[in-house]
Amino acid sequence: ALWINTLAFFRCPGMPRAYCVNFGYYALYAMRILYVPIIVIEQGFSASVLGWVLTLGILPYIIFDLFIGNWVKRLGSKLLMSIGLLSFSVLALCATVVHGWGLLAIFVLWQISGAFMEPVHDLLFFDNTRKSEQDRFYGVFRTTSYLPNVIAPMLGALCIAITGSTSSVWYVSVAVGIFTLFVLLSKKR
Repeated sequence: ALWINTLAFFRCPGMPRAYCVNFGYYALYAMRILYVPIIVIEQGFSASVLGWVLTLGILPYIIFDLFIGNWVKRLGSKLLMSIGLLSFSVLALCATVVHGWGLLAIFVLWQISGAFMEPVHDLLFFDNTRKSEQDRFYGVFRTTSYLPNVIAPMLGALCIAITGSTSSVWYVSVAVGIFTLFVLLSKKR
C-alpha cells in the first residue's frame, strides 16, 4: 500500500515539483545546521562566538515573521522562495572563498534567506492537492524533511573527501539551491 501511494503521489500533477522544492529547502537547512558549527570552529573561533552566530541567526526569523504573511499575499510564495534560494546560493558561493569575520557574517545572512523560504517551502504541496488527497499524500511528502538530513551531509562529506577542504561543502549548497530554483521556476509537473 505504501508503494502504491508513493507511485500515486509522484503521478499526481505538481507533486514531483513540490517534493523537489521541499527536499531542496530541507537539504540546504541540513547543510547549514551540520557544517556551520564545524567551519566556525575550524576557522579558529571559540564556542562562544559560535553561540553568538547561532543566536543572531534567530533574529531574521523573528523579524521577518512579522511581515512575511503580508509579503506572501502581495508578492506570492514563488517569488519569496525564489529570493531565498537565489540569495542562499550566492552566499554559499561566497562562503567557499571568504574566511574569518566575513564568513560569520555570511552565516548570519543565510538566516535571512531561510526566513524567506521557511513559511512558504511547503505551499506547493497544499496548493496542488485537493483536500481529499492531502491526508493520503502528506506522509510521502513529509519524507522531504527526513531524507535530506541523510543525503545532503553525505554529499558534503564526499565533497570534503574529494577536495580536502571543509568549505567545499558549500558547493553542494550552491548546486542544491540552483537546482531547486530551476525546479521551482519550471513549468508544472
